[in-house]
Order: sequence, then structure tokens, then C-alpha cells
Amino acid sequence: MILDELNVKAVEVAQLADKYVNYELKPNFKAIGAKFRDLVPLIKKALSGAIPNAGPDGLNAFRAQLAMRVDNKLRLENGQEVSLSSEEVEVALKAKEGYAAASGRGVVVVLDTHLTTELLEEGIARELVNRINGWRGDLKLAYEQRIRVALKGSVKLEDVAIKFSEYVARETLSTELKVGALPADYQTLEIEIDGEKAVLGLAM
Repeated sequence: MILDELNVKAVEVAQLADKYVNYELKPNFKAIGAKFRDLVPLIKKALSGAIPNAGPDGLNAFRAQLAMRVDNKLRLENGQEVSLSSEEVEVALKAKEGYAAASGRGVVVVLDTHLTTELLEEGIARELVNRINGWRGDLKLAYEQRIRVALKGSVKLEDVAIKFSEYVARETLSTELKVGALPADYQTLEIEIDGEKAVLGLAM
């Protein structure tokens, strides 16, 4: 269900998120503002230099540690020590390059955003399907209407159309997909996808 709904290739369960994210500690300004006042900037700086313990529940490890050690001390730049509770410290995460991440209660979800040639081509194929189906809508074709499609354009678009011909045909209810030629009796539509231009042809 996740694969279908999010349009992702694979879902993996990782024991540790440290490979994909860095943890950051920040003060809960609402909680410490009135309590520490002028020390808030120093607390913020001290926390930014601290790294929470990573583990199976890495995101909440530092918070749990604070909860268990109520006398936990944070040394400030001026030599002063302050005691912070788990409610006074926020654990945030920052995705490493090539990833996007979000966190919830005890869980981190990471999205690999690296784009391969295959993924880029698949994206073009999906957009091609969208353009054809959008054209079907403009022509007010019946949902079950079968069509014939042709495409003539840049080398890149033609290569993608050939490579994903079965997918394009299936998703657009096309009984035929010609690439590199436009039959004279086809209606035509000029398109551009990622800077690549082509002319679509459509016939019933």
C-alpha cells in the first residue's frame, strides 16, 4: 500500500537512521525562556555542540537519557553549569545530502532522493502518459475508448517512448504506439517535457 500511495520503488526497515540523518539538539525556548533568561543564547550554543546518543531509538535517546538523569548538567561557555529536563530540550534531525527525512514519536522516515537515469526516464514516461490522458480529456473521449498514439520528437523522448511503450500504451488505453512517424490521418499536439520537444499523434 505504501509503494502504491507514495509512488516509491521500495520500502526498507532500517535499525538505525544515523546513516541518513544527523541529530541536532535545540532548547525549548518556551520552557527555558523565563527560567534562564540571559543564559538562553549560551544554552543554545552549548546544545548545538552536543550530539545525542544514537541507538535503535536514536531520535529519542538523548531525551530518554535526560529523563533518567534529572541532575544532567550542561556546561556553558562561561563555565556555568545548568540542569535541563527532557521537556527543555528538543531533538531535531537534519537529513544528509541526497535524502529527505521526517520524524514522529519513536520513528524516522527517510526518503532517498538520489535520481538515477532510470528514474528520470520513468518520470518522463509518466509525464508522457499524463499529457496523452490530458489530451483524451480535452477531446472528451469516453473512459473506455481505445486509441492509437504516435510520437515524433527529440531522440530522448523517442527513446523513452520506445523503452516504456508497454506502460504508456496500458495507461492510456492505446492499442498502438508508433514512434518516429506521424501518420497523416492522426490529430496532432505539440508537447514539451523537461525541455524536450515532440509532436503527439492520436487516432481512434
